[in-house]
Amino acid sequence: MWAISGLLVAVGWLLTAHPVPVYDGIGMPDEPYRYVSTPAGVSAAAKPAGSAQETLSVVGGVNAQLASLSSDESGPQVWVYLPAGVLAAPGGKITVKVAPEAPSDPPADGPIDGNIYRVSVTNPAGPVTFSSSKSTIVLRATVAKLPGPVIEQRPGPGQKWRPLDTTRTGNDIYGAALPEAGEYALVYSKLAHAREPIAGADAEGNHGLIIGLFVMFFLLFCVVFAVRARAHEVDP
Repeated sequence: MWAISGLLVAVGWLLTAHPVPVYDGIGMPDEPYRYVSTPAGVSAAAKPAGSAQETLSVVGGVNAQLASLSSDESGPQVWVYLPAGVLAAPGGKITVKVAPEAPSDPPADGPIDGNIYRVSVTNPAGPVTFSSSKSTIVLRATVAKLPGPVIEQRPGPGQKWRPLDTTRTGNDIYGAALPEAGEYALVYSKLAHAREPIAGADAEGNHGLIIGLFVMFFLLFCVVFAVRARAHEVDP
């Protein structure tokens, strides 16, 4: 990304007759966390925007479209992704809904961070089952704190929470596979922490691209420098 940014700046510098300084843009930080029920000692903020919902058609016994639902905060406090073909249903339409709830009955291994998010998947023609583990849920923590929380899930109120294999995908963003409908929350567990992302084969495969971009940037910088130097010599 640095190489690409450098290339764009250099091209702009080369094509502009009188280049102007380049400054960092204005940052776009996340807005304060929106609680359904603001805890004691925390400044009250706006309430969550409400539920997100999508309706999916059923073809061949599975959902024919993908579902991507996120809340309206900046940045979103929840995001749910279900690819096409992961929900099995007898027919009709599948309704997927994600709604925030106030924390209740916290798990024994730690406190809930922020809201609970209920994921419901319904179909008037009959029950809906998850036929694949490719679905994903992503939750934003109230603060960036390490070691990070884990996403825990339960089928419904009063039932037992279970931790999910969770990865920190951003400064305060955590993701896990979505195994079924139910309630999901971030928990600062005494038994488990979110895994840090591991650079694997994909990152190694990008090394050649990164090196190539840096070489291109260096060559373009040399060209820009030479053009600017020559222009300076011919200016009266």
